[in-house]
Amino acid sequence: MNKKFLVSVLFVVFVFSLVVPANAGEMMNFAPVVGIDNSAISERLKTNQVMRVSVAGVFSSNVVQSGDGVPNDWSLGQYATARNKGAIGMLAHNYLAGMYFYSLYGGQEITVKYSDGTDQVFVITKILRYKATNPNDFSQPFVSNNGNGSQVSAMQVFNQAYKNGWVTLQTCIAADGYDSWGLLFVQASPKK
Repeated sequence: MNKKFLVSVLFVVFVFSLVVPANAGEMMNFAPVVGIDNSAISERLKTNQVMRVSVAGVFSSNVVQSGDGVPNDWSLGQYATARNKGAIGMLAHNYLAGMYFYSLYGGQEITVKYSDGTDQVFVITKILRYKATNPNDFSQPFVSNNGNGSQVSAMQVFNQAYKNGWVTLQTCIAADGYDSWGLLFVQASPKK
């Protein structure tokens, strides 16, 4: 990889970390969209793969079926464990496609294109941030920046981040010299 390109990407990530400081984030709640049958979305995931995810004017990325891994390119990885829960989980490194997640805000629409050619629109309703107690081991507890700052287990973070029938975009937060200081989750509920 070209060193100038890598330095440019790291600079952009640094600037985004200044715009959205990791430790300043309270959970941002936005009005949830109600009236959608989330079980229908879970059923759709059993027969269809997500092929593309986009937010108008921000990004549009191809999706790869990456199991529980994070793609090492500009695509998003569909998180298999979230899919098994009936959620649409998208993983990306914060220095690749995940850098766009920092510019998202409540009320924006996320469009998901499925393998059967259909599209579905979701609305961003929550943004969650967690600080890792051990940036080198995400199985350890996290500190919630979404309220009282209490410690929560990795399983609690997963259960809070991935909701049946919702889209969740996940990337790491870089801060204090760690590329994986914490986690950022952008949650979107189905649009009516």
